[in-house]
Amino acid sequence: CLEHTRAKMLCRVGSRALGALVRSPRATSASVPSLLSASVRSTRCVSSDTKHAAYASSRPLVLPARHLSSSSSSSSSSSSSRSCFGPSQRLAGAVSPLTTAPALLPARTTPTQPLHGSYALHCLSRCFAARSKAAPSAPPHDPVGSDLLPVVNKLQEVLSVMGTKLDLPQIVVIGGQSSGKSSVLENLVGQDFLPRGSGICTRRPLILQLLPTDTSEPWGVFAHLPNQQYHDFHEIRREIERETERVAGKGKGVSKDPIILRVHSSNVLPLTLVDTPGMTRVPVGDQPTDIEEQIRSMVHSFVESKNAIILAVHPANQDIATSDGLKMAREVDPKGLRTVGVLTKLDLMDSGTDALNLLTGRTLPLRLGFVGVVNRSQKDINNQTPIADSLKSERVFFETNPIYSAVAGHCGTSYLASRCSQILAEQIRNTLPEVQTNIRNRIKKVKEELAELGEEVVGDGTDKKWMALQILNTYTNKFRDAIEGTRADISSTKLHGGARIRYIFDDVYRKKLEALKEEHCFSTEQYRLAIRNAAGPRPALIVPQGAFEVLAKKQIEVLREPSLQCAELILAELHRIASNLNLPELSRFPRLHENVVEVASKVLTKGLKPSQKMISDLIDCELAYINTNHEDFVGSTGGNLLTEGLQKHASSARSRRTSSSSSSSGGGFFSRIFGSSNAPSQDATMQVNDDDFQMDRNVSSREQVQISLLKDLLESYFSIARKNIQDGSTKAIWHFLVNKGTEELHRALVTEIYSHSTLDTLLYESEHVQRHRRQLQVELDTLKDAKRVMQRVDWPA
Repeated sequence: CLEHTRAKMLCRVGSRALGALVRSPRATSASVPSLLSASVRSTRCVSSDTKHAAYASSRPLVLPARHLSSSSSSSSSSSSSRSCFGPSQRLAGAVSPLTTAPALLPARTTPTQPLHGSYALHCLSRCFAARSKAAPSAPPHDPVGSDLLPVVNKLQEVLSVMGTKLDLPQIVVIGGQSSGKSSVLENLVGQDFLPRGSGICTRRPLILQLLPTDTSEPWGVFAHLPNQQYHDFHEIRREIERETERVAGKGKGVSKDPIILRVHSSNVLPLTLVDTPGMTRVPVGDQPTDIEEQIRSMVHSFVESKNAIILAVHPANQDIATSDGLKMAREVDPKGLRTVGVLTKLDLMDSGTDALNLLTGRTLPLRLGFVGVVNRSQKDINNQTPIADSLKSERVFFETNPIYSAVAGHCGTSYLASRCSQILAEQIRNTLPEVQTNIRNRIKKVKEELAELGEEVVGDGTDKKWMALQILNTYTNKFRDAIEGTRADISSTKLHGGARIRYIFDDVYRKKLEALKEEHCFSTEQYRLAIRNAAGPRPALIVPQGAFEVLAKKQIEVLREPSLQCAELILAELHRIASNLNLPELSRFPRLHENVVEVASKVLTKGLKPSQKMISDLIDCELAYINTNHEDFVGSTGGNLLTEGLQKHASSARSRRTSSSSSSSGGGFFSRIFGSSNAPSQDATMQVNDDDFQMDRNVSSREQVQISLLKDLLESYFSIARKNIQDGSTKAIWHFLVNKGTEELHRALVTEIYSHSTLDTLLYESEHVQRHRRQLQVELDTLKDAKRVMQRVDWPA
């Protein structure tokens, strides 16, 4: 009884373990036979007794039907050309009694007869072996991601034309030059359509959108030629070459502008890939010297997005440490979470070497793993061997190779296609909330741009006049806001509008006037001449009034030129504001914009002459009367400069007299009365020439005091005059140039433009604006459709 219970428990445990294994989507021919044999051994060891054996053989084996459907369809699927690219199916979890195809069962059983015991295990092992040979195991299908893939493709196409980046999920194919990227893509499509040759063949990114269809004949469409279908894939290759030369030139240069190609075929899975130029290191021929940096920068811009899946292609016959694609992938994905490794040229490896450790993730672990493929040889390409035949050869290679046969179910182009389709669908599903947020933000921004451009001009002359009047009013208000600093889009990076005008007044003009004091200082000789000439025949006791006024007027006159230049600088800034005013309503009409700027320039220029005349009059007024009684003037009646100067002069005079008396005390009485005996004799005749009218270079103490006083007086009065002229010039410029120009601007615009007879011509939109509005409208419609589709997604439980 105890042995019977033990046998019963072991058989039950073995049956449950086997059922759990076959229900797993990862069950393959490599993993099932080992458990099958273990189950058989455990069954036999407990079935030595007849009753035990009868019990073990009488237990029906309950297994998922999905494995049996795979085995039963193996013969038909292997003969179909669509087997390598058919859509992956979600494996059901339903449980049913084991039934097998008649071709796989021994003669003594029937298809509907349930199998028992070790004989069932034997038949199940044969089913798994047939399933493994029939087709590689397909990853689970994600209906949400697959349904959204066409929406993502449409968004990608529209946004690439607009130059907008929305960070959409996509698979980016990268690798070194001649690593086999083009052959991998051609195998996925099943057609020979990519440019080939020596050097760089892919010089522009190619966004390849694979769309399954029921038509027997495949065809392609380019985004830049949406109305032209290409059924000849050789012609597709020539169009890629022509479009590449149109943008990147006929040399070997590269361009980051993508080419978008949609391929409709019954032999493809829903998939979108971005083929990037092969990374190179040494410029060849007429390539730019920085070709390596250009390509790396371009590839980096595609793979740096966290939503991008990286398909790093590397030839297996080269050291993995030299892989350019894996190096770039490691830079942006250091943990290997979104990188798929593709090993090409497995059939070209040296004898005695293999890539099994790479394929199994022992050498370089990647979360998404490695996939091995075998591309066409150069001989096959020259002989134009059909890709379908090369795919069959690839299948035979993996199944018959003693090293790769154990992983044949996870190698080959068919498995790579289904794996990429599954990964992309999962990525779309995982990033759906983020994409929805980005779409909402982009919709808001596009609506704002369309509102700025306005609607298309339609209607009769009355509607156009009303539109023109609204534009002129908006322009005048924007001009006033720019000067007063009340504009909505205030910049935080540089000065604009009225702030620049203030900068001219407070910094440029003021600093220039302050610098004039140092630039136009008089020399000591000029001061002495002015003082002597103003004193005339009598020596001045202190400072002559005439000398002060002459020098003060000369200093005031030098303020005229910078003040007039200040008015010109303000006018130039007003012209700059008028011409650079950011008004989308006006920029859509180039002819109207040109006329508005021209009228504004005329109105503003009219205020230059009155402002400059006012400035000249202010300076003339300062020159007409030198007010020495000004309250801020140090030489006025209430000032103390004169007293201080006299005290300084008296102190210096006393010190001179003391030194003079001490030096003359050495002579005797007679010498002081009659003079020194060695005095020079004087000539009775005197002659004076014009050259003799020169002042002594030695400055007397009186002159030193006079010059010092005169400098202080001039400095004080020049400061008063400078402030008066600076303040008056600023007010004159604001009144005649800024305020009057702003007030008269609207009247002049309405008079000269609104009543213009050729208003229809002025309201003609440029082709650029019309094209930009159409592109924005298409983008907005696409974004709205994508938003609606994503909102209707049914999330599986």
